Amino acid sequence: MKEIVYPFDNTVFSSKTSVFIDACFLLALLDKKDRKFQECIDVSKILLDNKCQLYISPIVLAEVINKLIYQLFLQDILHQTYNSKPINSLKNIKIIIRKFSKADQNNISKSIINVTILKI
Repeated sequence: MKEIVYPFDNTVFSSKTSVFIDACFLLALLDKKDRKFQECIDVSKILLDNKCQLYISPIVLAEVINKLIYQLFLQDILHQTYNSKPINSLKNIKIIIRKFSKADQNNISKSIINVTILKI
């Protein structure tokens, strides 16, 4: 195994090249505000154009899914603040929030109020 650092000067990729993808790379691809977003887009094009064999571990997949679910949850509980359509139904959002402890429910409520105040 050989570590290759971006930019890939004098590196030839092919369908026989195996690449382990980490969570930071995948999360940067999902966030246009990430400072590494464009670099990760460029790298992914190189890897896909050369039909490289891409691998991720279950823990990396779990980390990325966790982050996506967290973002969707935030979008859902803040849908009124941002005047957007929630992913879940309002009934499901309330059910999810009720599963949290009372202290966490209070923190969620305070967060929603703080975001609403900042938006105005």
